[in-house]
Amino acid sequence: MVHQELTQHPYHYTALIIIEALLLSLYTTTTDSLLKTIFAILVGSAYAIWGISVHAGSIRTPRLVLEYAIVGLLGTLMLSFLISVT
Repeated sequence: MVHQELTQHPYHYTALIIIEALLLSLYTTTTDSLLKTIFAILVGSAYAIWGISVHAGSIRTPRLVLEYAIVGLLGTLMLSFLISVT
């Protein structure tokens, strides 16, 4: 399945990696906790929006939309947890 996705949408995954890398680099270089929270929300939102927009034509059920939204939310929660720990 991953191979099929990569052959169908190679540039979409490249864009996702670049966007997430930029947001995560801003996240790690920022010392202000409010900005870190904003970047954490952006990381999770970028993944969820990317997944929904790339696969919008092939989404037949709301389940796949929920999967992207949940993974994006989990990413946001994990980064926010790291903010509170550090």
